Amino acid sequence: PMEVNSETINILEKFASLNPLHNKIAYEGIELSLKTFQSSRHFAIFDTDFHKTIPEHAKIYGLDYEFYLKGIKKYGFHGISYSYLLDLSKEILNNQKPNLIALHLGSGSSACAIKEGASFDTSMGFSPLEGLLMLSRPGDIDAGVILELLKLGYTAKELEEMLYKNSGIRAIAKADDFETLLKLKANDAIARLAYEAFLHRIIKYVGAYWVLLGNVDVLVFSGGIGENSYELRQDLCKALEPFGVKIDNFKNRENATSIETKDSKIKVLVLKTDEEMQMVKILIKHLGW
Repeated sequence: PMEVNSETINILEKFASLNPLHNKIAYEGIELSLKTFQSSRHFAIFDTDFHKTIPEHAKIYGLDYEFYLKGIKKYGFHGISYSYLLDLSKEILNNQKPNLIALHLGSGSSACAIKEGASFDTSMGFSPLEGLLMLSRPGDIDAGVILELLKLGYTAKELEEMLYKNSGIRAIAKADDFETLLKLKANDAIARLAYEAFLHRIIKYVGAYWVLLGNVDVLVFSGGIGENSYELRQDLCKALEPFGVKIDNFKNRENATSIETKDSKIKVLVLKTDEEMQMVKILIKHLGW
């Protein structure tokens, strides 16, 4: 956590553009809080902090090393959520250093490989655009596509608007939320395609992270989609059956906390994340209270 004052506020302003969907609003909120609660101490807690344990070889992009030194590298996001999910998983498993594959699936979606209780890799990168297909963001995309769009006359500002707000499921299927997509896909081939693309990207990342971790203790679903879509969980876990993942369909439909069967090789948890509470816990620990 960083204490926010007249000196550090400039640092936050500088990095507001890194994640325009969230940082700009957060920065404005902080400015308002500083004016409203002038006698209080203010702290900023960063989504990226949880991922500082990711090894360098997983952070670096295939660009000139000088860019890496200047901060062009993977930072990862949803770290506050993953921190909370890890703490909760430790309690459930009675294991302080578990291996997790955690999925924060919502309007913004990401996956995280947690090795022995620490972030080892995550799907979001320098910005929250990388990784899984999302509601309005494309996730992984060939850099050549961006170059082609620039050649076609799109400006950087137009591309930013497109990539953050008008890509992903919204662009493919014209659905503004996941529930609408699920309703549409029964009779709409394009909606079905968007769902399958969303699922495919998750399967690919989970499979890769399983290999990176070597062994997995628990698969965690969270976020609005992860917590509520039994169909998505069912389809993903079916693809993971070769890894020994088995779920109880009744428990899954009921959104139970633990949905694996007795003979499943790993636990499968559905956990409601609480980023607000986790920020309080992080700050209490930081202040030594």
